[in-house]
Amino acid sequence: MGFWQCLRNLGRKHSGVFITDDTPIREKGKLDPTDEAMMEEARSGRGLVIQSTEQFMQLAKGLSDTFDHCLEFCQQNMSKNQAEQIRTLRLQGYSWRAVARYCHNLKWWGPNDYWNRIPNAQPMGMALCQVAAEFFNENYREKPWN
Repeated sequence: MGFWQCLRNLGRKHSGVFITDDTPIREKGKLDPTDEAMMEEARSGRGLVIQSTEQFMQLAKGLSDTFDHCLEFCQQNMSKNQAEQIRTLRLQGYSWRAVARYCHNLKWWGPNDYWNRIPNAQPMGMALCQVAAEFFNENYREKPWN
């Protein structure tokens, strides 16, 4: 179900929906425990329930701002060697959250308050993949990245 379909369905009674375009999640790749927990929450109807378009848009804005912060951090710090390692992780089926946690555990860079609080942050994993893909003139949302 796409973004706009979800907006149209707000307020209607239906079971939980988990929205992602992260291929490893849809194809049962190497997931972070948080990926698995969120999918289970969506299946069971627990977890975050968005009540309005306004709430959805506020959430999207917050995630967009967070992604921009992560992107800038990655652009300032990533090396070609690190980009190669990240590309390998995605080719092995690591989700964005799993990439974030794996790279956080390597302690490549100095402190980042957000990443230190949430080592498996999806926006950080997405930013890591976007910057890494740019080293290869590739798009992290397309094959072979996604």
